Amino acid sequence: MPARITAATVAAVAVLAPVLVGCGGSADPGPKSSSGTTESTTPITSSDPPTTTSPTTTKPTGPVEPSYPDAAKANTRNGARAFARYYIAVASYAQVTGDTKTLKKVAADTCFGCARLVSRISDIYKSGGWIRSKPLMVLSLNAAHEDGLKFRLDLAVRFPNQYLKQRRGEKPKLTKGAREPLVLHLIWKGSRWLVYASGG
Repeated sequence: MPARITAATVAAVAVLAPVLVGCGGSADPGPKSSSGTTESTTPITSSDPPTTTSPTTTKPTGPVEPSYPDAAKANTRNGARAFARYYIAVASYAQVTGDTKTLKKVAADTCFGCARLVSRISDIYKSGGWIRSKPLMVLSLNAAHEDGLKFRLDLAVRFPNQYLKQRRGEKPKLTKGAREPLVLHLIWKGSRWLVYASGG
């Protein structure tokens, strides 16, 4: 699961907040988010992933990978803003499916926090675990030109409550959600945006 979203955190709101938010910092997130939110130690009763499917739905639908927005194809401030929202959507998709292919593609080799996020999610699913939560929500986003082909994006992201099963045979646990700050550093390279660093 970031980047919580400080340089010292990004895998206890659970996976994304601690990993996504702390992309630029320590690989060992603490038990609390930057807002002081703590992980619940009360496991949910079922060993199966919780479902949000309505009882009246005949065919449950799973998460759909977000499409690359046309607005993000431009080397402009608005293009950078659109890409930042896309990156959050991709990270959100990856954590609830275990599919990290696109999450890898949208990050540069220099973003070690991004690599930790991919590794964290992959390890959970390879171990027979899973993550369930509602999508992350971008509450605010400000873009500032850094230099050359680079932009700094300052975001406020809402991390919803998350059910996390670390590995096969382990009981799932609920982690309370929180609002967290996140910084994404983008670079325009080869006619596309990439995250080259992140943190809080």
